Amino acid sequence: LIYLRQNLLFYVNKLTIVLLSVAFVTLIAGSMGFVAADHLEPGQGIYVDDGTVNLVVSTDTKMQVHLQAITRNDDGQLINVTESTATGAYIPHKITDDVFDTLMG
Repeated sequence: LIYLRQNLLFYVNKLTIVLLSVAFVTLIAGSMGFVAADHLEPGQGIYVDDGTVNLVVSTDTKMQVHLQAITRNDDGQLINVTESTATGAYIPHKITDDVFDTLMG
């Protein structure tokens, strides 16, 4: 009886490891499809290829992008200030147009 119990615990532990591994691999494989879905649509998508985003640089515009990022530690002490006034760029896609037109004023 003791031998059967130890043997059963061994197989239950192995089964748990296998089931968790399968669930983890399934979650990772399922989330990768969303990135590749843009390449399946006809017309101009968000991505030029697998690693490059299709951006349009806005050089002749009345607007200027000014970004200032301040980093502080838990005590509130200043660690870093990064400032950028680079030329703005946007993704020419119906999703970004809809977000800027309807959701952001």
